[in-house]
Formats: sequence, C-alpha cells, structure tokens
Amino acid sequence: MKRFAAALILSSSLAASAGDPEARHLIYLHGRIVQEQQSARPRHPEFGYYELAQIVETFEKRGFTVTDGIRPKAATIDESAAKVVDQDARSRATLSVRELVLETGLRHGFLYRPLPEWVEPVVEWSTRR
Repeated sequence: MKRFAAALILSSSLAASAGDPEARHLIYLHGRIVQEQQSARPRHPEFGYYELAQIVETFEKRGFTVTDGIRPKAATIDESAAKVVDQDARSRATLSVRELVLETGLRHGFLYRPLPEWVEPVVEWSTRR
C-alpha cells in the first residue's frame, strides 16, 4: 500500500517580517502528491484533485499571509522541515503545531480541498494565539 504524507499546517501569530504585530502568518505544507507530480492541482485516482490554490486562497480570504510553494521533487522530508524551521527563525515568530483528529469519511482525501471541517479549526486555533 502506498503511503501519503498528510498536509501540515504551521501557524504563527506574529509576522515580524511584515512589521505588523497583528498580522497572522500561516505556513502551509502541501501533501506529497503535489511534490511528486510537481503540480498545484495533481489528480489522485481515488481522492480526486488536490486543490492547492483553493486551500491557500481560503486562508488568505480569512486574513492570513500564507507561505506556500511546491517543494522540489527531490527534496527530502528533513530538507523541507529544515526550511520551515529556518523560515520561522527568520520571522522571529513562535512556531506552533497542533494535531487535529477528524472523522469525515473521506480518509486522506479530506486534505485535498479546503473543507470547513479542517479549515475552521485551524483558523480558530490560529486566531486564539
């Protein structure tokens, strides 16, 4: 069985690089299928299209400055994680991660679209900080 890496959302309430202490900054790490296919809208035979642009736009409409981008195909998990840590260190913000357990019936496919079931908890948690 093929493994799929879940998207990971890291959020910080400070965006020092923008100079605005009220700014909300979100680092969005897409699923592995985006990296493997080097496409913002790759298609999975079971889960359908991964809608990266829609996901980013959803958070931007909620007032977040979103850092995203397609990782190079050859990038390892360690390299990608180190880049995120470096981005966070440069922003002088506090990196925070929260695990969210959902029961959507869509299995891994729930991450392919900006569904309220996962977007709303992320927004709520990020704005409480």
